[in-house]
Amino acid sequence: MKKANTVDVRALLATLEDPERKPTMLEKIVGTFGEKVQQALKKNAMQADYTVDPVDWIAENFFVERPRDVKTGEILSPGPVRLADYQGVVLREALKRQPSGKLTYSTIVWSEPKKSGKTAIAAAVGLYMACNTPNVHIYCLANDGKQSADRIFKAMSDCLALHQKLGGPLKNNEVIWSPPTIRLENGTTIEAIPCDAAGEAGSEPFMTIWSELWGFRQAQKERLWTELTIPPTLWGYAMRWVESYAGYEGESTTLWNLYQVGESGREIIQDFPMRVTESANQLTYWSHAHRQVWQTPEYYASEAALLTPSEFDRIHNNNWTTSESSFLDDISLWDRLENATLTTMPRDDTPVVIALDASVSHDYSALVVVKRHPEDEWDTKIRRVCVCGVWTFVPPKGGKIDQSATFEPLIRELCESNNVVAIAYDPYQLEKLAGDLATEGLAPFKAFGQGPRRLQADKQLYDLVIHKQIFHNGSPELRSAIQSAAAKTEGEHLRIVKKSQSRKIDPLVATSMAVDELLNLNVL
Repeated sequence: MKKANTVDVRALLATLEDPERKPTMLEKIVGTFGEKVQQALKKNAMQADYTVDPVDWIAENFFVERPRDVKTGEILSPGPVRLADYQGVVLREALKRQPSGKLTYSTIVWSEPKKSGKTAIAAAVGLYMACNTPNVHIYCLANDGKQSADRIFKAMSDCLALHQKLGGPLKNNEVIWSPPTIRLENGTTIEAIPCDAAGEAGSEPFMTIWSELWGFRQAQKERLWTELTIPPTLWGYAMRWVESYAGYEGESTTLWNLYQVGESGREIIQDFPMRVTESANQLTYWSHAHRQVWQTPEYYASEAALLTPSEFDRIHNNNWTTSESSFLDDISLWDRLENATLTTMPRDDTPVVIALDASVSHDYSALVVVKRHPEDEWDTKIRRVCVCGVWTFVPPKGGKIDQSATFEPLIRELCESNNVVAIAYDPYQLEKLAGDLATEGLAPFKAFGQGPRRLQADKQLYDLVIHKQIFHNGSPELRSAIQSAAAKTEGEHLRIVKKSQSRKIDPLVATSMAVDELLNLNVL
């Protein structure tokens, strides 16, 4: 039996791109086949039913668990979302179509302060596009795989679950949670996908929905944006939808580029922050206003008490910022907390905690002692602490700090004259010294990790300063360290870092470690 000939279709299609090569009859057939595939894809997208107004569709079909009255803020029974007037204005422009049925815009950037309803809007648009376009793929993405399933995708699946529960018109669609997938009656699938650029290479998404794009600060995440660009076979019908508040200058590169494209566009409604950039087919709505009734002054006052000023400005005013800012913008916030009568070494049975931040050479080392506020009862819930001792150690020029001649005698002296309940130390440089002294039973030594725990401790120290819950003895070394320190924001936490390599912040780092160890012990 004669063996059938096989054809490498991809290779033959590639030959058609060579203008100097005359295609064979077989190649012509394959080329025609490729054109028909593209035509079929376009025809499929054009079969979508977009006769219904998108705002009306969303107002009738996008169900949420706790809809809120946009005028009063009242929480209503589960059912259709309530849209604010301005949201309807942006939605109608964003989803506007040409007479041919093609979308006017291929990229939508919707950015406004936190808790403005961006996620719900993005999910509603995604479901609107999915329900009205058969046999296409829609992808939901966020900072990581878990967020991809927890944000936009979850809002969509929650909507469909409510339709099943309440007997809504979308009740017959299927949600499969492993992997996170929604399959609609019309053959369209919605999927939450991880941030894996290699895994998505060659995919052909009809719509991609990007949540909190400010967090795409790593190269592999930026590549994912590239891999999921709109394919030429669906140009004019496919869409990228981005919802996010502002990011970090110099770090949130993908979002920053979109923001710059938006800023170069023209305003289409006077005194309304919506811009069109025709060259990029991009509509940008970038607002700093608090337009929702639940965004109250009381809410923002409470948030201002919890966040650093730069983070508050970024997420609640939607302004770009840097991930590094001064630890304290105003040193007077620290100076007001000086109180020598509260911060003397106790020399009695008052529990104290020591913290050590050490280097071997080319940098300072520091030892800090803290205690509880003397007026607080042992079982009080008030978290007030006092810095009652600060020592710094400078390495000799070209030499190394001799720990046995610096840290060790001071630790012994403090343990002899005070009730030292814990000694927190950075294990990177102090493991041997801590192990030797712990073996003697001098005091309990606690290794203090410089990863997530440091982030929490540094933010906690900032909060204590802002809320006047920490006092100090006026140490010039500690004051200088605060002036030399920047705060690098990492999510809801921050890390104390140097403003420059020549700055010294070791006493401040040791203070952060000591305070956190004290507040985590049952001595308050």
